[in-house]
Amino acid sequence: RAQAAAVSVPVEQVRVDRIARDAEGFVIAGNGREWRARAVLLATGLRDRLPGPWAEDALACGALRLCPICDAFEASDLVIGVYGAGRDIGSHARFLRTFSPRVSALPSDGDDGGAEGEAARAAGVEWLGAGELRFDGRRCHWHRAGDAVPLDTVYCYLGSDASLPLDGLEVERTRSGEVVVDRHQQTCVPGLYAIGDLVGGLNQISVAVGHAAIAATHVHGQLPETLRQAQEPAR
Repeated sequence: RAQAAAVSVPVEQVRVDRIARDAEGFVIAGNGREWRARAVLLATGLRDRLPGPWAEDALACGALRLCPICDAFEASDLVIGVYGAGRDIGSHARFLRTFSPRVSALPSDGDDGGAEGEAARAAGVEWLGAGELRFDGRRCHWHRAGDAVPLDTVYCYLGSDASLPLDGLEVERTRSGEVVVDRHQQTCVPGLYAIGDLVGGLNQISVAVGHAAIAATHVHGQLPETLRQAQEPAR
């Protein structure tokens, strides 16, 4: 913000309701106001889908986690659960076996995970049957008929949602919802860019900053060339 202010770039606190195309570029609307731009860079991030109303409390105490790339080292040698649709959790559970010998797969749909599930089981992952994930205020348990398996921490893989107020603009997305971009971070809509967790790849701040640099450089290259004029010496 300080860098933007130093070059007279305003920062607006507004919820954008609509992004649309017009003859000259884009119209961005929100809170009863409009802005016009030759290019738009989307950096809205993702909102993780959570397993229940208790999830925020579980996240706060470490009983629930969302990103093993970020913090699996902190869960080393703990009893780890991996929760989500069976077809989605096998590879994640196998990855977490490199941090703990005690990893259990918790398929929300009771699915065996197919080939990925088989590979996870071969790597020592315990594939628990259908059940329900609950939080007791301190830790999570996997409740099955007749018993409850206590877990030190659980990694959740229920997918995520993105807020994109695009009016009449269709962007390509992956099966899991990420926006597809080219090597310049540009979507299939010319002039519309996306960076960070919104696009596929490693969801890390350092990666998002790199995306931003790539997109901004390409945007700059598309702008009309403005030659700098000689300045009169100060007197």
